[in-house]
Amino acid sequence: MPTIHLNGKEREVTSHPDMPLLWVVREEFDFTGPKYGCGHGVCGGCVCEVDGAQVHLCKNTVADVQGKKVITIEGQEGPVADAVFEAWLQLDVAQC
Repeated sequence: MPTIHLNGKEREVTSHPDMPLLWVVREEFDFTGPKYGCGHGVCGGCVCEVDGAQVHLCKNTVADVQGKKVITIEGQEGPVADAVFEAWLQLDVAQC
């Protein structure tokens, strides 16, 4: 069974390695921060961090991220992330 390093933990994936990572992150692991938007990597609703780079999860598969660290919005940590999250709450920012 393939595994992915997601939000700081190694996780076993039950989906096929060719499954788009967006669906695995949302359906198998219940991280709903990444959204389905266009399905073509244009809108940015599914963007996450993979080994420090911005990646569209709708265009990448489980196999594409083997051996890489995937971080969704739920996995962001530190003083900058905390400040951003607090500002979003204060301003009632909608997540598209």
